[in-house]
Amino acid sequence: MIERIVVVGASTAGLATVESLREAGFRGEVVLLGAEHRDPYRRPALSKQILLGTWEPDQARLVEASTLRALEVDFRPGHRAVRIDRRSRTVQTDHHAIETGIIGYDAVVIATGASARRPSWASYSAEANRPAPAIHLLRTLDDALRIAGQLVRGRRVTVLGTGILGSEIAAAASARGARVSLVGRGAGLSLGAVGLRFSDRLRALHAAHGVEVRTGAEVEAVRPSDGPGYDVLFADGTRSGSDVVIAAVGAEPAVAWLAGSGLLTDGSLLADSHGRVADRVFAVGDATSWLDPATGTHRPCGHQLTAMEQGRSVGRLLAAGHLSPYPIPFFWAEIHGARIQASGRLDIADSVELLAGDHDSDQALFEFRTGDRTCGLVAWNMPKPFRTHRAALLAERSPPTPLLETS
Repeated sequence: MIERIVVVGASTAGLATVESLREAGFRGEVVLLGAEHRDPYRRPALSKQILLGTWEPDQARLVEASTLRALEVDFRPGHRAVRIDRRSRTVQTDHHAIETGIIGYDAVVIATGASARRPSWASYSAEANRPAPAIHLLRTLDDALRIAGQLVRGRRVTVLGTGILGSEIAAAASARGARVSLVGRGAGLSLGAVGLRFSDRLRALHAAHGVEVRTGAEVEAVRPSDGPGYDVLFADGTRSGSDVVIAAVGAEPAVAWLAGSGLLTDGSLLADSHGRVADRVFAVGDATSWLDPATGTHRPCGHQLTAMEQGRSVGRLLAAGHLSPYPIPFFWAEIHGARIQASGRLDIADSVELLAGDHDSDQALFEFRTGDRTCGLVAWNMPKPFRTHRAALLAERSPPTPLLETS
């Protein structure tokens, strides 16, 4: 019998889980643990509205603590999970009080998200009398506020990493008047699961807004310069000066606290197609990879809307035993005002066709296909056609197979 559910992680996936539990009729105790001393907030806003300075921190809030109390959710901010004991069914946190630091559960949902990956060279120690430079990482609201304070007109900003996050950071810095260089070690600019297919389009978009793009560039170190700022040193012997250096080189699932629990497979937290990891243990969001029934491989979450859908699915399953269709990946980005939307299993496509718009314009909708079936969509500034075609893509989802009893 499940009477108490503990959700570890109070970001998008964790919040969606507790809301779904109540919506689906669960009347037992729900405990939501948050590592940060903040109410849950929207992470996509960090690289968009917060860096641009168009939102105050409160505008990124997903829900207020009072709303969680109304849902009878025991929300505990500032409680970072450090250990799980499956035998005693307890989660231990770093909270100083024993009575609140160890929480028993009948079922636990792991939603601890991911941590920004630090470049291998970022631990570089300069000469003893010179401090190592600060490399900014973007993962939390506090990170975003610190970086936003550095984006001053005329300052030299170097963004390391040519994925979606790097492009969004570069766009925000450019919009605030900084002189921006976007640097990556790969051959082009990546768009998540789409890969490099739209690299030329992204490169042209950055160029039109004054962002210098440098690909195929291996950074060896960042050191304090003789004058103000830092020198970014490259493997080919060149260097460039910068006042601010921001690394956006990926993220790592935040699962180190699960070491020794028996829940990790080769260091990864793997779940089935409904979020089940083990008996009475579920996982949602960036911390985990769910089994994709269409491909037979585990697929990381990676984006807010997919995390929300996973949380809702697990909430319905735990509360009422209702099975939900496997979430179809979805993400969106905003780069120099261009709205890019993508949905589906884009990485398995063997062909791409233009559905609407124009290859050479800033409006286009692309269909990704595997064989004779549509497996995904990517839209540039075409939200209405994208919604229409995505609805058809979602309608094709196969019904899920039953799980073992969760109670």
